[in-house]
Amino acid sequence: MNYSESTISNMELYSVIPHTYNAFINSDFGSFNLRQYDMIDIIYLWIKENPIEQIEQVIIDFESNVMKHLLMKEQLPLLLCSSIAKSSNKYWQSKIYKPEGWGKFFYKEVFINRSYIPFWVLASIQSTLFSSCFGKSTYIIQDPPQIAGPLFATTLTASIGITAGLVIFKWTPLIKLPWKKSNY
Repeated sequence: MNYSESTISNMELYSVIPHTYNAFINSDFGSFNLRQYDMIDIIYLWIKENPIEQIEQVIIDFESNVMKHLLMKEQLPLLLCSSIAKSSNKYWQSKIYKPEGWGKFFYKEVFINRSYIPFWVLASIQSTLFSSCFGKSTYIIQDPPQIAGPLFATTLTASIGITAGLVIFKWTPLIKLPWKKSNY
């Protein structure tokens, strides 16, 4: 695809991964309302607290809760992140056993690589959330659609770039959940 002929600007494509990397390292999730942050908190806790084999079901349950408790406008970025998270989970679950080109970045012991899957899935969620907010400022129109070609492409690029960076470079973000003061 020739990106100069697409609706995605070259500047946006060149800047999405560096901006999202900076947000990831600084634990920035973007701008959401409190109800959305509550849902983001839920998916983080569920993925961290459940076995790797249950991550897909956790994401499905999360989607159900989002659709039940949030308005359509609030649902869209969270459903986008859950869709990308499901794909990320399936991809990494398969790659730890058949690493193909990833083998040189993985540990020799499969159990160590398996233990990183929740972290990689959470990174795909965080980068998707941040980049879906990041896309809002790119458009001149008021209240742009949340799932549109350019936004989806930007969000997917950010998610893939950040997760690949985690695997290759072993990036580690600062740990902070700014929207909540919790007891855990």
